[in-house]
Amino acid sequence: MRSQLNVVLSIVVILVVLCPLAECWCGDYVMMRGDKINIRTGPGLDRAIVAQAAKGDMFEMVGETDDWYEIVLFTGDNRYVHKFWALEVGDPDSLPGIKMDLPESAGIRRSLFLDIYFAETRAQDQADEIIPPSADRERNRHFRRMLEDEAILAVMDIYQVQPVLYWELMEEAIARNW
Repeated sequence: MRSQLNVVLSIVVILVVLCPLAECWCGDYVMMRGDKINIRTGPGLDRAIVAQAAKGDMFEMVGETDDWYEIVLFTGDNRYVHKFWALEVGDPDSLPGIKMDLPESAGIRRSLFLDIYFAETRAQDQADEIIPPSADRERNRHFRRMLEDEAILAVMDIYQVQPVLYWELMEEAIARNW
């Protein structure tokens, strides 16, 4: 379990370093306009649904394709949400009624981090059971990342924390060596 945590934290460090670069070329956000908004693997209704976002959920937008916003989820994979269901916003902090802070308590933030870690572990176990890596490593990896994105979004929703704050939480987890 310790080695899995080290791998997760190593990946997070790499993504934290790359994340500011993504903000330089885009930096806009999208906010979901309804409940149970499908987040997909690609721009099209025929693409797999990764997760469902709640009304008010905020995500970093990295591009647009026709009628779709391209957003970044927790695994670093780009996902897509239909423009009809999302509102483009420049600065989420300027929106009234939208809480853009992590929980005040360090203990709650640590619990959130640990729940995300356990959700990732469950997603990996589930992916390995359904598509064994020995059968098809690439499909397993792709499926695992979909399950991780879904599971992490569910945890963020339970804690009522904006999905876009995930990277801030990961930075703190690294700094505090959780």
